[in-house]
Amino acid sequence: MRLRKTPGVAEAIKSYEDIVFLRGHTGGELMKQDQLELEVGTGRGTFLATLAAQRPDSFFVGIDYQTEVLYYAARKIREQALKNVRLIEGDAAGLEHWFGAGQISAVYINFCDPWPKTRHVKRRLISRVFLEKYRKVVKSDAKLYFKTDNGQLFAFALEEFTACGLNIISKTEDLRCSGYKNPGVTEYELKFYKLGMPVYFCEAAFSGT
Repeated sequence: MRLRKTPGVAEAIKSYEDIVFLRGHTGGELMKQDQLELEVGTGRGTFLATLAAQRPDSFFVGIDYQTEVLYYAARKIREQALKNVRLIEGDAAGLEHWFGAGQISAVYINFCDPWPKTRHVKRRLISRVFLEKYRKVVKSDAKLYFKTDNGQLFAFALEEFTACGLNIISKTEDLRCSGYKNPGVTEYELKFYKLGMPVYFCEAAFSGT
């Protein structure tokens, strides 16, 4: 979802350059990390901050092209004094600019834009176009965790995962009632639970990478 542009955010986010790699940055610091967990489309950072707080010995990175949401995510990370999180202002299509081969151990995609029109299929973050981009930077045993409230997108994702050689480890059409240990809850997820809506979830492995 696109947010309205907030006056002053483009300037305000510069005060978070210890947390956010802004457009044009080289990303050299990230290249020094040998094991990262990546959230694609990090939004306001609730999910990423939760994981980082629960697992202080792991290192997390979130990427999003919307400056507005990254500003709120960065503010949240600083308020919680989390030292194991970085954010990238950028497009997931350019992951190779930021990461090297075999650097990512887990990829999280939460409630991404479904891009429902056929001509926009390649823009879906779980399309084979993006899966091949993830494959270039993940470890051989890396996992992909996907959540959505959209049943059609979920069915599409399962087809794409299989077509790209990912091994589907676990899947459910109602995460809350599945008994699966949920790694972290997003703002959208809380909203859907309050409305009584199911959340679709899949865990897959990049086997054969």
